[in-house]
Amino acid sequence: MNPTPANTSVNPPKDAIVPLSGNPFFTCIISKSHLPPPPCQVSIPATFYPYLPSESLPVVLSYGNKLWKMTYCVNGRIRRLYCGWEKFATDNKLKIGDGCIFELIDSKNLQFKVQILPGQLPSNSNPTINDKSSDSPSFIK
Repeated sequence: MNPTPANTSVNPPKDAIVPLSGNPFFTCIISKSHLPPPPCQVSIPATFYPYLPSESLPVVLSYGNKLWKMTYCVNGRIRRLYCGWEKFATDNKLKIGDGCIFELIDSKNLQFKVQILPGQLPSNSNPTINDKSSDSPSFIK
């Protein structure tokens, strides 16, 4: 077995699951509101706000070897990824039930590394966002 030289960059396949690097991250399960047609956006959980600026800025998502530019939008108490998210969702063929992990790689220049976890919600499930109850949990296999 030949070790990889230290100065060689090895990029895992874009669908490979790789360990997080210890940076802050948030997750979401793709639902109708994340996919075209509009609203096609990702709301950022309030628990993640301390890691982000309080004004709207350009943001870059990286997945595999590609980059997508979009807007990190601050509107009152709501923060979201918008204006460019639709292209990311379309280019990566996101479907309802897929999971996304957004790892904050650069907080100064606002860049996230994204991992996509393909999934499928059971046909009888109807997930709701921010449901505080565990009375009827959904599991993704």
